[in-house]
Amino acid sequence: MKKNILFITTLILLVAFISSSFVEKKGHPFYSSVPPAGYTGAGGGSTCAVCHGGAGGGNISAPGLPMSDYTAGTAYNFSLTINHGVADRLRWGFTMTARNANGDPVGAFSSTNSNAALNINNTDDFSHVNAPITGAQASYTFGGLTWTAPATPGPNDGTVTFYYVGNAANNSGNTAGDFIYAGSTSIVLPVTLSNFEASVVNKTSAKLNWQTESEINTDYFSIEKSDDAKSFTEIATLDAAGNSNNTITYSYDDKNRGNTNTKSYYRIKTVDVDGKKSYSPIKFVLFKNKVLFVGNPFPSPVKNGNQTQFEIVSNIKQTVHLNIYNNQSKLLKTQLIPVNNGRNVFKLDVPSNWANGIYIANFTMNDVVEKVTFMVVN
Repeated sequence: MKKNILFITTLILLVAFISSSFVEKKGHPFYSSVPPAGYTGAGGGSTCAVCHGGAGGGNISAPGLPMSDYTAGTAYNFSLTINHGVADRLRWGFTMTARNANGDPVGAFSSTNSNAALNINNTDDFSHVNAPITGAQASYTFGGLTWTAPATPGPNDGTVTFYYVGNAANNSGNTAGDFIYAGSTSIVLPVTLSNFEASVVNKTSAKLNWQTESEINTDYFSIEKSDDAKSFTEIATLDAAGNSNNTITYSYDDKNRGNTNTKSYYRIKTVDVDGKKSYSPIKFVLFKNKVLFVGNPFPSPVKNGNQTQFEIVSNIKQTVHLNIYNNQSKLLKTQLIPVNNGRNVFKLDVPSNWANGIYIANFTMNDVVEKVTFMVVN
């Protein structure tokens, strides 16, 4: 008899568990752990109100999200606050997403809040995890949230809309009596840049090329330059088209290459007629122009005990380090040579004890090496 009772009790519990799991997954009324995907209201779609109660007299807001424009690659820390208006709510949830002009997800969400993460049912959504339970209160704020703008905005990323939905629940274990609040925020950048590139032309200047896929009330472009990719200075401005739905190509030549063998960093700041600004990704060029040129020695061959001379052309006043090796790579001579900006003549005394053969002269300045060979004969 006891065995029958135990069997029946176990069977009842098993059926109850299966039934509750089926209801939760099929009808999804109990998503306190993670909400179902696709109920953010994006593009006019459904919100959590399809299952939960209607709206009350409250609202939802997301302070900290960019409101008018964004800077590529920038992380925006924000919070999400659900305001119900009456202090009778006990549990809180949310879901949200960011979409571009084509309706595709844009940017990346992250969180330091243990009750917020990418939705495991669809990582395009950012949602609550284990909806927090509180005492009876009128509002709740999810903090520690971050949205990072795309590092290289695509053609459709000039428009970003954030869709967010909050649930002010009564923690009754079902959807009755809950209140859903939905909101959205849209950003329209003054221009969408694409294909921004920087390259070296003829070893003397940097050429910048960029395109706009669309423009809305754009005023001008500011070309900015930096030596360290941190502190930028405006070096020129270029008028923009203003308004366009077509692809437009722009270019600028920076002929002031600055120091050689260094990187120069560039970015394009777009300014619209209302003063709104947006920035392109940062690009760099590396100038490899020689600061030193050494001509072939004369005479060569040179008799040991005599002189041969080298013409050294430098674009700065500097000290050149000379090392001379024989054809077995043995260092025979080292010397410091002061040179001036322009043409210099250096005369080398060839020792009388140097054997016949090929010799290598390395002229070095700031890791730039000019390698010249000459011949010694008796």
